[in-house]
Amino acid sequence: GKVSPNRIALSLRISVVKILKREEYLGFGPTFANEKLRERHGIYLSEETLRKWMTDEGLWEVKARKRGRVYQRRVRRSRFGELLQGDGSRHAWFEERGPECTLVIFVDDATSQLTVGRFVPAETTDAYQTILEEHLDKYGRPLGLYVDKHSIFRTSREISGATERETHFGRVLRELDIELICAHSPQAKGRVERANGTLQERLIKEMRLHGISTIEEANLFLPKFIGEYNRKFGKTPREGDDAHRSLREQDNL
Repeated sequence: GKVSPNRIALSLRISVVKILKREEYLGFGPTFANEKLRERHGIYLSEETLRKWMTDEGLWEVKARKRGRVYQRRVRRSRFGELLQGDGSRHAWFEERGPECTLVIFVDDATSQLTVGRFVPAETTDAYQTILEEHLDKYGRPLGLYVDKHSIFRTSREISGATERETHFGRVLRELDIELICAHSPQAKGRVERANGTLQERLIKEMRLHGISTIEEANLFLPKFIGEYNRKFGKTPREGDDAHRSLREQDNL
């Protein structure tokens, strides 16, 4: 009937639960909440301890794993810059603090790192050209870009001639010698789809903690978040050399 000498003080549990019941932490899972307790409050706990406390207090519900369809993952490209995956995700990124908008991102296939991203009012050709230019300025020309079948990238218009069926963005990629690949399903470009899921879980809550509620504020915050995201979730490529190519004299952006 003795109390274990290793037992965590009840006062610490009360303090932690009180913090996590604040509005700014609503919806946080144990893993992310544990990271923020360390960063913002200097409280170090094991993830399992925090999970149990949150479950006991009704702050976290243990969910049964769904047995969904299993897809065999495509082998990663071996070098950074061999293939980018691009996508736009429309979401309530600012929750009730601001209007819905779209986050357009590029994810490197070999490393799962976000290379560039930007919040925009809508998924448009101009939005993709803007982040492509940012990527080119920062890294150079990738070998390929893997996207969906959005009308920004391909058209079904029945016009004779191969190049006449190109979209404007498709012509931009061709002139920059970047291969355009259009996926047949969301699962085919799974790395960028999974990145969007992680961003919708983490980035939304980070912006809540920082009081961000506009596209302009979000775009100023995004580079710092991308750096932290890449340190946490980035992978080491199988080959160390960079596949990006520098811009040529004729590449007049």
